Amino acid sequence: PPRGHHSVYLYIYYKIGKDEEAKDLSQDVFLRLMDYKQILRPETVKHFIFAICRNLVTDYLRRFYKDGIDKLD
Repeated sequence: PPRGHHSVYLYIYYKIGKDEEAKDLSQDVFLRLMDYKQILRPETVKHFIFAICRNLVTDYLRRFYKDGIDKLD
């Protein structure tokens, strides 16, 4: 796994509380990070990782709660 992968997983797991989804999302973080490889510098990598994490968690939770509300209707 990429350096920092476990920290990313723990952050996501803490936010969503689901093991398999946290593993999938943490892998997605590093896949999306590759989209920015042309502009990454050592001093910006952590910032990009955190920003991607935050966005993926927000998107996941938005979908999770929307799906839960749709099922109630």
